[in-house]
Amino acid sequence: MKRRFLLLAVSWLGPALAGRASTLPPLASDSPQVRRVRVLPVPTVGYAPETSTFGGVVALFTLHLHPTARVSNAKIKATYTARRQSILELGWNYFFKDERAFSRGTVQLSRYPDLYYGIGAATPATAETNYTSDRVLVRLEMLWRLSPRRPLFLGPQLRYTSFGRLGYLGGDAPTFAKLYPARAAGLGLTLLADTRTNLLNPSTGLYAELGASQNQTQAGGYQRLTADLRRYHTWHGCVLAAQLASTAVLGPAPFYDYALLGGPQARGYFYGRFRDRAITSLQGEVRSPQWHRWGLAAFGGVSQLSPSGSWLHGPGLKPNVGTGVRFLADRKEHVNLRLDYAWGADGQRGLYIAFGEAF
Repeated sequence: MKRRFLLLAVSWLGPALAGRASTLPPLASDSPQVRRVRVLPVPTVGYAPETSTFGGVVALFTLHLHPTARVSNAKIKATYTARRQSILELGWNYFFKDERAFSRGTVQLSRYPDLYYGIGAATPATAETNYTSDRVLVRLEMLWRLSPRRPLFLGPQLRYTSFGRLGYLGGDAPTFAKLYPARAAGLGLTLLADTRTNLLNPSTGLYAELGASQNQTQAGGYQRLTADLRRYHTWHGCVLAAQLASTAVLGPAPFYDYALLGGPQARGYFYGRFRDRAITSLQGEVRSPQWHRWGLAAFGGVSQLSPSGSWLHGPGLKPNVGTGVRFLADRKEHVNLRLDYAWGADGQRGLYIAFGEAF
């Protein structure tokens, strides 16, 4: 499985490794007028299968601090959902001067009622258990540019996850009995190539990320391998986007740190309805030109779940398809409000309302 994972990732990353300075997005001028910080505090509402309807407040920061670097961004978000989930989140993507370094991170605190069905691609709906937990999720990365001639960054990643105060709310009690509180701390490396001109709503460029981490819990150590490879192209006003994302988990990982199907990588599935040792998702999306700030989108993909990394077999293959509407909410930074409806296998489906593109 390791060999297949590395071959797949390297084959996609090759163009980025060979990239020259000419492939980089144009940098801003050296005028001091572009140096600014923009803060946009707004109420937010949305919908996702995992949360149902949610509302809250978010402060969006657009950071033009270095005229020789792309625009950075950050957000602070507080959310409460119809499923009584409380979420506080801080996140950022920050380019240093001349893009000689790049920092990003996510810190999330939550009290989270959730659903669990077990491990594997064929877990039955009758195994559903409703549980609650206190969660702490932290990921910090500090990446340095390897060469001024190539858009490559490399640096350490720190991970910390904690699921505590697990409580049974209903459903299949034997399934809940398999859950246990756990904390995991991890240290790893991230290799990143990023030529997107707009991080919030990319229309051209390449994004390629490889990550590996060693994580430790009370039960022992385990490894996580990740790849996230995206390509964007504009053709006759339409944005064509593709993503290949993969996660592999090796060793005695806690249940919550397995590879999970759903979310932005596989819309149409409840995030966590299926989980396994390895998940690879391939998806494509077409976004139409906008007319009076309105646009359309269509997307589809397929995901593979497996305990061993093998492909195209049995219930591990999960397709999805969907369509959506876009509204240009922020003309200046070109940020869309996104409404998507997606269908998956096994009766799965989902409605998504959120700011920014799925990938």
